[in-house]
Amino acid sequence: ELTIPASGLPYLPIVSASSPLIDAGINSHTDLIIPSKDIAGTTRANGNYSGDYVDIGAYEYAQYYTWTGDTDTDWATAANWIPAQTPATYNDVVISAGTPVLSAATSAGNVTIQPGAGIELGEYTLSAASIKAQKTVNGKKWYSIGFPFEVTSIHSEFYDADLVGNNFWLRTWDNGFGDRITGDNISLDAGEGYIIKFPATFEYPSNISYISSNITDLAKNEELTFTENAYVLQANPSLAALELDANQLETGQFVYQLNSAGTEYTLITGTATIDPFESFITYKGGSSLAPKIVVDTDVITGIVPAVKNDEVIATEYYNLQGVRVPLQSGNIYIVKQIHQSGKTSVSKVIVR
Repeated sequence: ELTIPASGLPYLPIVSASSPLIDAGINSHTDLIIPSKDIAGTTRANGNYSGDYVDIGAYEYAQYYTWTGDTDTDWATAANWIPAQTPATYNDVVISAGTPVLSAATSAGNVTIQPGAGIELGEYTLSAASIKAQKTVNGKKWYSIGFPFEVTSIHSEFYDADLVGNNFWLRTWDNGFGDRITGDNISLDAGEGYIIKFPATFEYPSNISYISSNITDLAKNEELTFTENAYVLQANPSLAALELDANQLETGQFVYQLNSAGTEYTLITGTATIDPFESFITYKGGSSLAPKIVVDTDVITGIVPAVKNDEVIATEYYNLQGVRVPLQSGNIYIVKQIHQSGKTSVSKVIVR
């Protein structure tokens, strides 16, 4: 009475939908303690019917629901799901494409949001046993990431293993990117923005899952916030794509988005889409607005503001062997100029 679900679903194996084992157990016994989860980690009493009784055996039945959006965008429309009924509180759901919209406060089991998909919370809340947000990544570029929930683990679907701090680069921003976050137990705070990069040897394309456990009342969508006189790396405050119009921002408010190459944050001057789980840089106030914020490839993470009229604040001279030397006539030098933004430029000159 066991079946193996299609590739990509959360657990293997599961009890089949027609199994007589479903809801055939008991929930208590004077000489027996019933574990709260089965051997695959599924919460007990997830029955296909009332959910009032555990199933017989090592595996609890767990019905998976896949979003199709065939009728409309309403989560509560039964025809939008396979099988064709609205998921119950204990059911696991997979959003493989599209963006279901909540029309009421909603609860679910384990929620998997695959690359490019999302959930529009609107004015309502979502509770879930866990949320897995998947992204397809390339090991050769930077990504900006941010989530409206705490991420408790980062998982490589290709290697089927959680990542640890010594095999990728993760940074936060506070008017400049801080030190690399390392360690075996990575935790990303809700509502905060990060940049992340995987080694060039990382398999491409490869799915990475950002996982959060025990979601209770994930907050409804919120408006963008701006900190006075500061660049702030923020998270998309929604599980859905955010349509941003720079013309609707207040005077002195600006938003930067990481470009597709992962090389610079560029000022949004018209309309743009901030994808689910993408972070962005906001700025409010002051007069030294940077037209773009660039990735400095001279350092491992270095993303720095590139300001208008970026003045040279220091000049250093090196001989062709790379040794720093004083300036003298009749020699060839490698000249390193350090700009106000922190950016460096290098050129070769002959001093006559």
